[in-house]
Amino acid sequence: MVVVNQKILSANEVLFGSLELGQGGLLRGDEGRKHALIAGNSWANPVVKVVESSFHDPWQSSLIENLIIDGNETGSGNRFVTGILLENVMHCMIRNVTIKNCEVGIHIRSYKGLWSECACLKHIRMENVKKGVVFTTTGPYKGYPNDPNKTYPGSEFCSAAFTSIEDVDIGLANYSDAVGIQVGGVQILTDPDPHGVDSYTTSVKPCDDVDPIDKNANPLLYATGITPYSSHIRARVRLGSLGGTGLKILNGMLYWAQAHLTVTKKDGPGGIGIDIQNHPVKRNDRGQPLQQDRAIWYNQFSKFAGPKNDDTASKKGFVLVVDSNIAIPITPDLYNAQTNYNGIHADVQIKTIPT
Repeated sequence: MVVVNQKILSANEVLFGSLELGQGGLLRGDEGRKHALIAGNSWANPVVKVVESSFHDPWQSSLIENLIIDGNETGSGNRFVTGILLENVMHCMIRNVTIKNCEVGIHIRSYKGLWSECACLKHIRMENVKKGVVFTTTGPYKGYPNDPNKTYPGSEFCSAAFTSIEDVDIGLANYSDAVGIQVGGVQILTDPDPHGVDSYTTSVKPCDDVDPIDKNANPLLYATGITPYSSHIRARVRLGSLGGTGLKILNGMLYWAQAHLTVTKKDGPGGIGIDIQNHPVKRNDRGQPLQQDRAIWYNQFSKFAGPKNDDTASKKGFVLVVDSNIAIPITPDLYNAQTNYNGIHADVQIKTIPT
């Protein structure tokens, strides 16, 4: 257990730059959100790190609460550090925490084919972050642990299932490419293990029934993906004057969610509510990767119709609430997808806040 009862300026990873809580760890601030862990320089990255805590003993958990995590005490900008990194972590709770002046507020990472599941993010406020909550994966990995022929447990899409994002308010820094919640992407560019870098593709075949993206390529590459399925999302993202995006889906899928996302922007028009990028996210009946199709689908309050009873979301379960000045509530355009099967099918109900 670590109790923070004073302001701590973190000089490097040896102190609090990478605080590995371990199994059943507790990191808390005394007297509520009064005391801060502060990144004193770029070496304090991440400020707090939890690695495989209670993965093998899922009845244990790590708890981070009642803290301020600050990437730059001066407030003149962030230090391009991550506030909290959860890597292959089960049942971690983060509550009553303020995160500010960071490149990324909370990064949930599935590393080497394992999973980061059941995280609970509750009563969290973020200010001046370029990205709020980010999910990434390195995909499956062969040769771990210490067996060159062994593929460690993983599949075509690694799991960040049962994540709860409850009462989380994300105030984005003023960048046009700022993102509130990001599913997939490349966040960690360097890693001591060359096979451990976040990526869109992998040379390791994830499972027996998966085909490569291009059967004629050399080497053969397979799609990676991260799926925070069966998650609960009740969050607000506040965009800066330069815009940004509330939710971005890259190499991943968001299924079976209970989701209510509000995206607001007070300073003039611009910004995107949900952006679904053009990466392989799902396979068709012939095992071929599809682009964009059904990246947000099968949400818990949805109803479907069509020849296979899932071609059209007759009742859409993912609720997106946007200011009337948000330039693009969702992209690509959902309307065109109704007549163009190659377009995006997303189970998103859009509601607009009147001016």
